[in-house]
Amino acid sequence: TGHAIPHMEEVRSLVAAAHLKLCPGVPLVGWDVALTREAGVCLLEANLSCNFFRASFDEDAYFDFVARVVCKLERPVTQ
Repeated sequence: TGHAIPHMEEVRSLVAAAHLKLCPGVPLVGWDVALTREAGVCLLEANLSCNFFRASFDEDAYFDFVARVVCKLERPVTQ
């Protein structure tokens, strides 16, 4: 549309820092961010099962991560 998204560098910095702190072992996360008048740039949520918008990503690393997580989820919990 010819319009630039304001505060894009701040958005990028926020989600990069959140990713490193909250889920460093996850290869791909969709982050929802709001730009507000009252509070500025706000991180809303992480989407761990986001669609990939046909973007390129390291598929081998992602599928390896998913396989490891699913294996852990399938293990019985021991007391």
